[in-house]
Parts: sequence; C-alpha cells; structure tokens
Amino acid sequence: MKLKNILVGVGMMALLLTSCTNSNEGSNVSTTTIPESSQSTGTGNQATRVKPDNLSNSAKLYIVGDSTVDEFLKEDGSVKDTTYFYERCGWGGHIKDYSENLTIYNYGQSGKSSKDYLGTAYYQTITANITAGDFLMIGFGHNDEKSDDAERFTDASKPTTDNTSFKYYLYEKYIKMAQDKGATPILCTPIVRLSKTNEYTGDKVHITSSGDYRQAIVDLGQEKNVKVIDLTTYTKNLYTEIGYDEARYFHAITTGLSQTEPNLNAVDGTHINNYGAKYFDYYIAKELYNDNNCYLGNYIKDNITLPTKANDLKINTSYKYMVYQTPNLLSYVPSSNFTTITESWYGTAYGDVSGDPTDQGNGYIATEVSSGVFHVGQAKESGTSLFKGKITNTSEGIAFCFKQVSINDNFEVSVKAKVLKVVGDGKQDGFGLMLRDGCWLPANDSSYLSNYTAAGIWRNKNTDININFSRANRTAITKSGNTLSSYPSVNDTLEFSIKRTGQAVVCVTKYNGETYTTNYLDFDYIAIDNDYFYIGMFAARGTVVEFTDLVYTKTGQSQGA
Repeated sequence: MKLKNILVGVGMMALLLTSCTNSNEGSNVSTTTIPESSQSTGTGNQATRVKPDNLSNSAKLYIVGDSTVDEFLKEDGSVKDTTYFYERCGWGGHIKDYSENLTIYNYGQSGKSSKDYLGTAYYQTITANITAGDFLMIGFGHNDEKSDDAERFTDASKPTTDNTSFKYYLYEKYIKMAQDKGATPILCTPIVRLSKTNEYTGDKVHITSSGDYRQAIVDLGQEKNVKVIDLTTYTKNLYTEIGYDEARYFHAITTGLSQTEPNLNAVDGTHINNYGAKYFDYYIAKELYNDNNCYLGNYIKDNITLPTKANDLKINTSYKYMVYQTPNLLSYVPSSNFTTITESWYGTAYGDVSGDPTDQGNGYIATEVSSGVFHVGQAKESGTSLFKGKITNTSEGIAFCFKQVSINDNFEVSVKAKVLKVVGDGKQDGFGLMLRDGCWLPANDSSYLSNYTAAGIWRNKNTDININFSRANRTAITKSGNTLSSYPSVNDTLEFSIKRTGQAVVCVTKYNGETYTTNYLDFDYIAIDNDYFYIGMFAARGTVVEFTDLVYTKTGQSQGA
C-alpha cells in the first residue's frame, strides 16, 4: 500500500499529508489531556474529526518496542502467559480496538532495547517491508536503562550524535529508517513502573544515573520534529490520581488466592494486563485523533469510549490455581539421604517420584557426601524397578540439591559433574544445573511443577536427547535445539553454568569438547513464588551424578524488568 498513489500530489506532498509532527513548538509535549479516572465511563472525543474523502482502507502501522508493548501471544493467537492470573499484554495490543481501515503489526518483543532489537527478525521484516504512507510507532526505554547489560544498554545522557546514546539508536535505526522509506515515525515514552508508595521518581519514571529516558525521547522529538506521545507523564499522573490500590489492576498479576480471586501481593509492577493495555491505548488513540497534524489520527474511530474494570478486566482463561507455599528452610530437618554440609544448600526430592523420597530404599539422594562433593539423583541398588522419577512434558519427579536466592539478586553459578550411575529405561531421565521458580521439600505429589531453565541433559527417549531446556507451562518442555546422539555414560564428565543478569539468563553446558549456550530473556520465574529463585543440581530416573567445584557468586542487585 502506498498512500501517495491515492492522495493529491506525489512525493513530498504525500509525505506531508501522511506525517505526524511535534506541533508543540516551544514546549516538550502537550499537557492539555488530563488523565481520566479509572471509574469514568468515558465520553469519547470532544469533537468529531473531519477525515479525508480519499482515505486509504489499507494503511499499515508497525509497532516496535519492549515487553510493555509486546502482546505476549503465540503464533496461533493463544496467550504465552499460561501461568498468570491476569496475563501480560503491552500497550501495542489494543490500538486495533480503536482503529479502522488500519492493518497493525505489533512487533514489540519482550526484553529488548532499542539496541539489541536490531538483531531480531522483526526488525529485518520492518526494514524490508515498510514503505511510503506507512507508520512506525516506537516504544523503548525500559531495557535501554540496564547499565549492567552491555548488550542492551544505551545512554540517555548523551547526544544524538554519540553512537552509544539512546537518542542515536532511536533516530538512526528507527526514525531515519522510517523517513528514508517515506513512512511516518511516532515516538512513545515508556509507561511508569508501579509504585506501592505512590511516589513516582527515579527509575519509576525512567530517570537513572545514565540520564532521563523520557526526557531524551521528548527532546529527540523536538529536535527532529517527530510526534511524541508521552505515556510516562500520562501514567504517572493517572497512577498518582487513582492511587496504588486501584492502579495495580492495570498490571499483570502472577498468581491467584483461588481460581477466581487475584493475589494482590503478586503484582508485576512493570507489565500491564489486557485491561491496562486497552486503557492506555484509549489514551494513545485520543492523542492521535485529536492531533490534526497527525495523519494516523484519521484511522481512529469516532466516539471511542474508555474501557472499564467491570467490563474489561478478565481472568486469564489458561490460568490454573495451584496451592504453593515457599519452603520453610529454617525448620527443615532433612533425612539422611538429603543432608548437606555447605551452608545455605539443601537436599530434596519431589514431584512425581513414585513413593516416599525420604525412604532410602527408593534410591533418592541429594546429599553432600563430603565437603564440596554432592551426589544427586535416583537409582535403587536392587529390585525389578531400579528407576523412579521422571522428566516429561506434563510431569516431573527429581532429586534436587539447591540454594534459595532472592529474585533481586544477580548471580553466577558453575559446577563440574561426573556420571556415577545410569540404570534407567532409556527415557525421561536427565541431570544438570537448574534455575527454578518453585521448590518443595521432600514429597510425592505429581502436581508439583514450576517454570525453570536448565543447563543440562534431558533424554525424552533414546532417540531424543537434548542439551539445555526449559519449562514455561504445565504441558510442555521447550528444547534449545541442541542434541546428542547418545546419553552420557558412567564416568563421563561435564560442566554446567548459569548466569543471571536482570532479565537475562545464560545457561551453558560443556561436554565432549563442545560448548552449548542458551540465552533466556525475560523468562517468567515468578509464576508461583514471587520472592525467590531456586538454583541447584538435579538428576532423575536411574541417573546419579557427582557434582564438584561448585561456585556460587552474587554479582550485584538486579535492575528489574
């Protein structure tokens, strides 16, 4: 589609007709729109916009940004956040509800900054397909702030001409790219992070030691005459007006107190839900509609109305309530097969373990046999069934020697492994290093499942042996794509490591001279336990492994999502 083919004039005339410009000369952004209370029913726009008679019915809007823009939908349209009570949905997800004759491609991607988004397939798709008359809405900032992550960090304090600056990436890689194609860019400042104290300063409003990210966007819009939609100021004013207790209903909530009641202590302060996305997109739509200098406003419907909590706040249809209690390690007295020596490390076995894991006759061990030497796994000494436990898509039972870690910590952990026993049936076994959402003390309960990422080996069956894998729901394990032709044998040695830096987790397995690395970005580790990670060594189903040279290092505090 090319609007210039159906509008009066061509070339520059068409670009003028389709442009959105920053018309607030002499000021940063418009401050005339007052946030509306979440209890308001809405009155639509103040005046009906006069739209061109020759308006195209095939306009395209591309949206780029981070997790606060991402819709969190799979390719088939189903939700990714199957474990959330109110699932995440970024503000790019509901502009479609307020528009017409507009094809929207929401290419927001969780965990990305304006810098590392350039390496995505989405960016390549946009640069290959965007053309004259199209629109590009740009929503970055949350991850550009992460000064502890060189892959994503950009500096808001530096000018547009500095190739390490936030403004440089926004202009050179997005604004200029769109303008060179004849398309119209629109900048959006990032939504605030929810504050329990109702105070919106510092990183809550994206002001860090590396600059003011909202102000950088506003200044860039002024500098390049590009329209800016100031979501930071809008959400700050709205949240301050209605207070934390009401504002949290705009946000994703990870767990429920029951199948129908949200756990209001499990609020994701960064990511909004479908109701929040729809509410904020109403504001975006009004900003576009009421700006006669912005051609994109012609594709917004007349007389749109504000969403309401009663009508638009919906429980995730995929959510399944699960009773979970953080293990009380202060009162834990382990049986002899789960004893440890090293402080703050504990042994357990749980899940679909086919019997009492504390009964040594069942073969489960997660113990430190001498200082720094851990034996973990399951293998009976005799009997017709030497193997118990499993790792499958829908059920798991493992031995696990673990450390409880605050979700606020960055850390690195590494360990060496030597296979001691393999007496299973050639399927559903595995071992390695795992970073989990939830953990339990010894119990035989097949409902015990939680999200995790693993640097390790998982044999689904003899012809399906995987290196590095993860679980993000109760029905499927996700493979990294790395495979082996045969399962490790007795006396084989491996090395495993996991590094967490904010939203980024890197899992590494070394085996037979090869290194296998899997990166996880913005993975959900708080589906059931909102306060802790559990990092540890695991093994299951006839496999026993000796782990040595265990090194855990706290590397600082996470800068959050």
